[in-house]
Formats: sequence, structure tokens, C-alpha cells
Amino acid sequence: MKKSLLVFIFLFFILSAFSQSVFINEIHYDNASADANEGVEIAGPAGTDLTGWQLVPYNGSGGASYSITDLSGTIPDQMNGFGTLWFAISGLQNGSPDGIALVDPSSNVVLFLSYEGVFTASDGPASGMESTDIGVKQEPAPEVGYTLQLSGEGTEYTDFTWEGPVAETRGEVNLNQFLGTDEDPPVWTEGFPALQNVLDTQGDLHVSLNEPGTVYYVVLADGATAPTSEEVKAGVDYGSVEVLVSGSIDVAEAETEYVETIKGATPETAYDIYVVAEDKASALNLQATPVLLEVTTGPERVLTIVSPQPEDTYYVGDEITFQWTSENISNVMIGGYDFTGGEYFFLADETTDEPYVIDATLGEFVFTIPNNASTDLIDIRIFDAADTTFFDKVYPVYLVDELPPELYMTYPENGAVDVPLDTYI
Repeated sequence: MKKSLLVFIFLFFILSAFSQSVFINEIHYDNASADANEGVEIAGPAGTDLTGWQLVPYNGSGGASYSITDLSGTIPDQMNGFGTLWFAISGLQNGSPDGIALVDPSSNVVLFLSYEGVFTASDGPASGMESTDIGVKQEPAPEVGYTLQLSGEGTEYTDFTWEGPVAETRGEVNLNQFLGTDEDPPVWTEGFPALQNVLDTQGDLHVSLNEPGTVYYVVLADGATAPTSEEVKAGVDYGSVEVLVSGSIDVAEAETEYVETIKGATPETAYDIYVVAEDKASALNLQATPVLLEVTTGPERVLTIVSPQPEDTYYVGDEITFQWTSENISNVMIGGYDFTGGEYFFLADETTDEPYVIDATLGEFVFTIPNNASTDLIDIRIFDAADTTFFDKVYPVYLVDELPPELYMTYPENGAVDVPLDTYI
């Protein structure tokens, strides 16, 4: 009898632990327009047979269950001995609140989750249980193709955190999820890291990884002794090497491009930039070797407004001629600050609403002031289109929402008296 009891207890704990590692991993219950592709994803150890498992949706208004989905199939190995299976459930109710229970073959409720609030089940396998709100929702309803998902690293439900709506990954490991224990550093997406839009004093560092993580970088003098990965992460002087600039970039989503502008360089100067990445695993994994990006900054930029000039006045319907001189700038954009509206603006194409990007070598751009413009005080700016923090400005320029004045004259005949005055401005 004692031996049988021990076997029972042992099997209970094994089944209990096994059940906790099978969990709801992704949910889609609402989207803009007619609901589409509603359902729930289950995650767990590869090889798990889901025969006998059930998903039971609940209506939060009253707490009653309204359908049963019998699960089937074997969880595939998609990552480190874990995987996912998606189960379509047409008619999942849209919240405020509603929920769903995951039930194992022994009729135990493994999870009773809800969205848009908390409620108590009034019948079915979760009867009398209070739901756990996942804390994210599809309200307002997103476009088709977005779901609520678990993110993070681990092997059990409690290792992860809900996020979303994010792009659906039905039947796949979630977008920002690592199933199992992550012991490998992140890998650069093909084509990254890269430097782009290198100007006289700055350049843009573009990065992308195969998993969420953090990218560290240091800027050194050309030919400086190469740092270790740990020294790049530390971002401070090492040995006899001075770190000119250092920083980090948070990579929140896998396979997503992130950009940081590195500033403070000297024109026409060569630099070595070292870049290294680390994941966000519970035990952090840092790449063994940093990547070297060699760069030489461009010549100094110059941009000067010639026209308009301070105190110039323009009227609706007028043509305003913008003129400038520039060096080492490819394109410019024209805009400024509207003191009445309290906002910055760019001159834009009325059809596309896209700012005009003008060849800087033209040195001139003519723009007709719209008739619906209002009286205003304008700070006019001409920007380097590749770097809108670089500009020249003219202030103040006046805009008047009236037609420009016209002079009309009456010429009375010689000797005429009591001639009415027809002259006006």
C-alpha cells in the first residue's frame, strides 16, 4: 500500500509538472471589420500528444462557457525541444471581459485566462474559479494579422509575459519568444550592422538581430587597438585607448531594423567603430567578437539662406522665392516654425503630402502661398534633407491672409472741381 501511494504521488507530480509546461501561448479574438482567424495557440514540450486536452471559452458576462474545442496532434520540435500548435476557434467573444480555460486530459484546469477584465466562471471545468487577466487586449481592434502573444525566455507559462497586438505567428514560436534555455549569443541579420548616411560630423548605425537584445558600440581613432567584446560593452577607455563615443541600442524585436545616429565626429576624419550584441536571456549571452566598421566622415557642410530676408512680408497667392548657397549637401527641404499654430512644418506636395526634396545645387525654389493660408509669423528654415538637425533660418517673415495691395488712381481733367476721390490702397 505504501509503495502504491509513493508511485501515485510520484506520477501526480510528474503529470502536474508536465501540465504546467503546456500552456496558452497566443490568442486572437478581435480585429477591425469582420473577425477573422480567431483562435488560440498552445505551446509545450515537443512530442506532447494533445489528445484529450480541451480549450473552453467563457463569457465574462455571467461566467458561462459557450463551446468546447477538443485538441489533437503532437507538438513539433520548433526550438530546443519545444513547439506550438494553433487551434482555430470561430466566434471567440470580444471581451469586456471574456476568457478561455485550458483543460488537461484529467479535467484539471491548467490555465484560466481572461482579457479586458476578470470574472468568475459559473459552470464547466473552471466553475467557481476566478480568471487571470493577461493584461493586454485587442481593443481598439487591430487590423487582421495581429495577435496577443507571450514573450520572453523559458519553458513554462510563468516564464513569459503577454504583449501585443503584434504580427501573428500562428503555429510558430512567437515573435519575441525563446522557448527553452538560451545559451547562444544573438546573430546579426544579414546585412547588419551597417553604417549609412555618413556626413561630416555624424553617421547612422543600423542594426538587426535574430532575437531581442542590446547592441553596444564604441568609436575609436583610426587604427586603435581592437577592444574585446567586454570592453565594447563597458564603453570606457581601456589600456591606452581613448573611447571617443560609446552607446547602446535596445533591440526590442527580432529581425527588426533599429537605427541610432552617432554624433560628435570631426569632418574628413577616419574612425574605427566596434559593435557587439548581447541577448536578453536570463543568463546573458554576449557575442565573442565585436564587428569592426571603418568609416571616414565627409567634408564640412555649409548652408546659408539668401532669400527671404528678415522682416520680409508675403501675401496669400504670392510666389515666394527661396534661395540659398550650400556646400557638400545633396538635397534640401524647406520648412520652418509656425508661431501662431505652435508647430514645425515642411513645404509639401498637396497631392502626396510628402515634403519637397530639392536638389541643393539648384540654389532656388519657387513656392506659391496657398489662398487658404492665414496671417502668421514664420521662422523660415532650409534643412539638409539627410539631416534635419542641420539648417539655416530667417526670422521673422510675415504672412498676411489678404490679397496684396493695389493702387488705383483717378486723373481729373484740368480745372475740374468736386472730383470724388477714387484713389485707394
